[in-house]
Amino acid sequence: MRSKINSNNNLTHGQGSRMYGGVVRRIGMTCSKSASSCCSHPSSLPLGWMNHAIPRRRLVSSKRHAHPPTYETLTALERNKIDGYLDLLLDWNTRMNLTGITERGEAIERHINDSLSLLPSLDECMQNTDTQDPRVLDVGSGAGLPGLVIATVRPEWKVTLLDSLNKRCTFNTAAADAMGLDNIDIVWSRAEDAGRDPQHREAYSIVTARAVAELRVLGELCLPFVRVGGYWIAPKGASPDKEIQDALAAIETLGGCVESLDVQRVESSVTPGDSSQTKRTVVIVKKTEKTLDKYPRKPGVPKKKPL
Repeated sequence: MRSKINSNNNLTHGQGSRMYGGVVRRIGMTCSKSASSCCSHPSSLPLGWMNHAIPRRRLVSSKRHAHPPTYETLTALERNKIDGYLDLLLDWNTRMNLTGITERGEAIERHINDSLSLLPSLDECMQNTDTQDPRVLDVGSGAGLPGLVIATVRPEWKVTLLDSLNKRCTFNTAAADAMGLDNIDIVWSRAEDAGRDPQHREAYSIVTARAVAELRVLGELCLPFVRVGGYWIAPKGASPDKEIQDALAAIETLGGCVESLDVQRVESSVTPGDSSQTKRTVVIVKKTEKTLDKYPRKPGVPKKKPL
């Protein structure tokens, strides 16, 4: 069982904090420098390279995956853990704004099944990276989604939840305790700060973010955490083509390889940023070189001045 947070559910937030079982530690700001590459860096490519890097066509892969699990197809033990999570989420949500969803059935569909829809892509990427130390980071985890769900159905993976808000980290710690998860770490920090901490920088096999933001912004927040040979997986809407084209230079700059970029359809009823749509994709970027020391930039800069 994980340690409990102090009774008033408060944490002391420094420049950046790492919380394991309720213990908060200051996050460092150092990082390592490196340079190895299998993809050409944008600065070495001819003018207009981006127009040819990925043809301007539909980028969605036709590859078929096994159907992802759903709440109904989980084992009894897994479903019991998820039920405990939902009970806690809906209870805490009456006192703090964790989600706009207040009905259990909708939470199962839009939170649980949506998180489970990522599993085929996550499994495929994990098989193609270092499976000796399978580590997943959920950036901007919010109410623990998809991280807590992933940790439930993949107990052999070490899953870290990163969020900048005290109340969310407090909830996620309580949820992990209630669910009996021992493969969860919780980090309270801005992604820009944690991305420079040597304990987190380039330390993860897979990094994902369910947050609604442009790929060129998310890339700077996510790719610094991915180890070389690992993957960044970004859930997106049905047609992310233009957003991908806008993000190609940023992806290359941050160490991702556009030549191996893949876009796959997922079976989900939720499209990030648009609840009226039902089709969804995931953008998958393999990291092939270390991220330059100057990234990520200071907190807030990636959003204000995207690469």
